[in-house]
Amino acid sequence: MKYYLKDILPRLKKHSASLDQSAFLVDKPWVVNNTDGKFEKLIFKRNGSVILSINGDVTIGKWEYLPEAQSLLIDYGNKKKLYRHQYLDEAVLALKIDGLDKNDDSYYLLANENVVKDHNAKRYLISRFKEPYKQLISKPTTKEIEENFNFAIGLIVIAGIVILIFLMSYIFTI
Repeated sequence: MKYYLKDILPRLKKHSASLDQSAFLVDKPWVVNNTDGKFEKLIFKRNGSVILSINGDVTIGKWEYLPEAQSLLIDYGNKKKLYRHQYLDEAVLALKIDGLDKNDDSYYLLANENVVKDHNAKRYLISRFKEPYKQLISKPTTKEIEENFNFAIGLIVIAGIVILIFLMSYIFTI
C-alpha cells in the first residue's frame, strides 16, 4: 500500500481541493482505517479545535491551517504535529508527516465517515481513480508501438524527400 500511495498521490493532486477550502474539512468525522485495531476519529471544528477519539477516548486539541506550508498544525495537548497536505476531497484526506525524507512512505489516509461507509480510503481512491490511473501507468500495446513506428518512418521519408528536393533545386540553380 505504501508504494501505491507514494506513486499515485502526487498524480491525484490536480483533483484535490486545497485545505483552505475548509468546507471539505471542518465538521466532518474523519476516520483512520488502522491495521492495529485502533479506531481513530478526528473532527476539525470551525473554531480551531479538533476532537480526537481513539477507541472512544477523547482528547480535545487545536488545529490550524498554514497556507504558506500547505500544512495542518495539530496540537493534541501533549504533542504537536505538522502534516503536509497531499490530497483532499469530500471523502478522503491524505496527509504526510512534515519534515521526513521525500522517499518516506508515512501517509495518513483519513476517510469521511459519512461518505466512505467502510472507512477504507485506499479502496475509495482506487475505485474513484482506477481508469485515469490505469491510463497514467499503462504501457502501449504492440499495435500502438507499430503505428507510432510507422508514423515516425513516414515522417523521416517525407523529410528525406523534402531535403532531396531542396538539394536538387540548389544544385540546378548553380
